[in-house]
Amino acid sequence: MLIFLNIILLILSGVCFLVGYAFLTNKAEDILMSKKVTDKEGYTKQQGKISILSGIIFLLVPVSLYFVENFNLNKELLYLWIIVIAGVVMLNAVKVRRYFK
Repeated sequence: MLIFLNIILLILSGVCFLVGYAFLTNKAEDILMSKKVTDKEGYTKQQGKISILSGIIFLLVPVSLYFVENFNLNKELLYLWIIVIAGVVMLNAVKVRRYFK
């Protein structure tokens, strides 16, 4: 079960990196952008950064699972990832507001 979770997280990380790359190279305009965006350049830059950051987070979660399992660390340390992901989501919600009408 843990291997399946790690595979899913690695795939999610790859998807986040691809979406971030698409935003930063202006290839996501037709597919991922809303029509209500006022500053398209700022919005794509912001979403690209957040997507890359999410990809890094989803890449580091399986690494931390590996360290917890193999080095007998406290498993409650993994709850910090929930706080980190919640912080990134809230930060994104606050920063993206200014790009909409």
